[in-house]
Amino acid sequence: MVACYIKIFSMLYISKEYKSLIIKKIYIEIMKENNTNEEYLSLKDILNENLLRDLIIFVVLFLFILTQSWNDLFLLLFPLILFTMSMTFRIINTNKWRIFLANGMIFYNPLGSEKKHADRLYFSSILLLIMLFWIGSESVYHPQLIDDYTLYFNILFILIYTFGFYWILIDIWKNAKIEIISKEEQDQDITKVLSSLGREKSIHLSVLNLIIFIILNVVNVLVAFLINFNLISGISYYLPGTGIEGSLPLEISISHLFFMIISPCLAVLFLFLIHQDIQDFNIDLLNDIIQSLPERKRNEILQNLSYINKKKYNCINQQQ
Repeated sequence: MVACYIKIFSMLYISKEYKSLIIKKIYIEIMKENNTNEEYLSLKDILNENLLRDLIIFVVLFLFILTQSWNDLFLLLFPLILFTMSMTFRIINTNKWRIFLANGMIFYNPLGSEKKHADRLYFSSILLLIMLFWIGSESVYHPQLIDDYTLYFNILFILIYTFGFYWILIDIWKNAKIEIISKEEQDQDITKVLSSLGREKSIHLSVLNLIIFIILNVVNVLVAFLINFNLISGISYYLPGTGIEGSLPLEISISHLFFMIISPCLAVLFLFLIHQDIQDFNIDLLNDIIQSLPERKRNEILQNLSYINKKKYNCINQQQ
């Protein structure tokens, strides 16, 4: 690694024509140094600075809430689900490069930008933790106001939860693709799209995602109003300060359980369908893209593709 940094500093004194070549060599050396032949990732490989930062902040806020003496932890499952999915995307984003050769010729994002997904889900989970900490504190210090907060809390809580899953799909079409990066004459990088969602599928996905988000929240608002005006009975949810000065518990709906389950399930379903669509790339298009490349680079690309789609790789071998 030290040799790599020395090369970086030495680039300040060399001509431009060698800079891109040296950068590529440095990248390959770093990838080889970090690459591993182990089948399973160690804890050291999984944990990184961003993941540890998110984990520490979430755990601290989660513990702050637990110190308020919550008897019912049902509402805490909502931010926990968001955070779990966020960490999953964070780990995928950090380690997916390990399946490739160290040549940087394939840009592989069948799930879109995992980093964006992780950031957005994490942000939503933190907002929910802040809401829970706030409502728990209010139940202790201003218990007489809990009944006034019930309607707004129920609406906003589910809105933030469902928005987290809507958010990760809102622009996934921009990054969900497989691209091949090749060098043409004059050492310029040429990026060619091997597979993407396409305009029609992107529009359908965006519209369907928006409709589901609106329907879920309209249903939640209607149920919240019905409970608030005592038209239907809710479920008594005891907060840390429930009973102080004769305060009543928070009234939530059984539909909260439905929202908790359906939102991540639909998001996972959409991601699975997107992944399947991106993986189903056109073999003829691949051959057109790589036919002008040197044989060594073609073999490297095909070997990388064998790691991510063995079915297509076998079809290519049969054609050859």
